[in-house]
Amino acid sequence: MKNTIANSVMLTIITTVVLRLLENNSQIAHQYAIPLVVSAVLWYIIGNWDTENMYSLTNLFYLIIIMIFSWIIVLFVDYFR
Repeated sequence: MKNTIANSVMLTIITTVVLRLLENNSQIAHQYAIPLVVSAVLWYIIGNWDTENMYSLTNLFYLIIIMIFSWIIVLFVDYFR
């Protein structure tokens, strides 16, 4: 799967909603745990947006954007629950 912004957004939404449906048995609040897990899973499955450098500023922006977007989705799902 080629990593584009559209694929990242789609997989972020799907992964966040699926993880939110699971019961949280950890001591970490789901508002913080889910964005961390989603960003790690997406980075593992599809990588980051740039393929040229191993670590760059784009990687940091990628992680921050995915985590904030996942956090917003968690808040949105909690609001309508």
